[in-house]
Amino acid sequence: MKVKGEFFLSKKPILDQSKKVFAHKLILKNKEDKPLTSSEFAKILANLRFDKLFGRHRLFVPIMPDLLTNEVLDYINEKKFVFILDEDLIDKEDFKRIEELKELGFSFAIRKVDYGKTPEELKYFDFFIHPKEFALKNDPYKNKVIIRNLKSIKELEEFVSKGFKYFYGDFIFQDTLIGRTVTPTRKAIIQLFNKIKEKYSPREVEELIKKNADLGLSLLKYVNSAAFYLPTRIESIRKAIMILGQKNLLQWVLLYLYTGVDEEDGFYSETLLQLAAERGKMMEILAEKIGLNHEHAEKAFLVGVFSFVDKLLNMSKEEIKEEFHIDEEMYLALVKYQGPLGKLLHLVENIEQSEVFELEKELSELGLSIPDIVQAQMQAYAWFEGVELK
Repeated sequence: MKVKGEFFLSKKPILDQSKKVFAHKLILKNKEDKPLTSSEFAKILANLRFDKLFGRHRLFVPIMPDLLTNEVLDYINEKKFVFILDEDLIDKEDFKRIEELKELGFSFAIRKVDYGKTPEELKYFDFFIHPKEFALKNDPYKNKVIIRNLKSIKELEEFVSKGFKYFYGDFIFQDTLIGRTVTPTRKAIIQLFNKIKEKYSPREVEELIKKNADLGLSLLKYVNSAAFYLPTRIESIRKAIMILGQKNLLQWVLLYLYTGVDEEDGFYSETLLQLAAERGKMMEILAEKIGLNHEHAEKAFLVGVFSFVDKLLNMSKEEIKEEFHIDEEMYLALVKYQGPLGKLLHLVENIEQSEVFELEKELSELGLSIPDIVQAQMQAYAWFEGVELK
């Protein structure tokens, strides 16, 4: 999927009251680090396969009112998008067009909403986006409110207890989401990871997998998922191991760690798993782009996925190093952003925070451009859409 033009894209998860991904907010900016014009955005809508890239969830996208009359809306999937509008920018004519688009199946969210507006105007909006301070004072539509600028999972849980359902914020990248011990099942997964990584024997790996039915089912789902484009379905664990090889087996078992073997951890499968998988794949693609060898490209993927394990297992980076037998290069990349892998991790983390235009020096040092970044994002998003683990 080729990317034309110089624009930047990032997405951040919107969580529901169960801490699962409900949707994504899509952020698009031009090379001046400003929101895209409606004309620029229309070109992207017309050329990118959003269904392929984000097939599992809807996309909340901020737009200007003039996009409402753009003919590109005739050619996109109306069920895929929720368009976000600022209250201050909408006039009576816009409400007429919103009504027409609602009848066609489009959905809308509004920011800076004044509940003093007439019910006739408010009825057009499926969601209201508020800062947390406003939501506490005005909550007659709490079932439709998306609370932004949360700082922690603890805050999210406090709002859930008050009846709110949807949440958005950077805390998902920063907060330790839940304090959990390493369960026996997860210990088995860690043992399998180290067996594949250090003393790889297909026969011994097969025996370890067969001891856990869930692992075997996950392996077969993974090898048969769209990410590998195999011509025939694989039904044998032994054959799956031979087809995948050491690199893909390492990736599979580390991703499987995120799937939440306990019911209490269920939200990991749609939050941390997706974030970690896409981060790892993007790092792998960029590692190849800057000319790192095959071994380092594989390590780049693992570093990206490992960068969320401390949140998943409530472990320090030092404990992760010991449990997973991480080598010094990967450890320094995770802890101090050292070396090429560390620089890539720092770059990708800042891209997730929509700060790519502040990274000109880092991009220059790595020999990357904004289109390189967007191309890697598109590939990583599309790859994850084809991955099946459970």
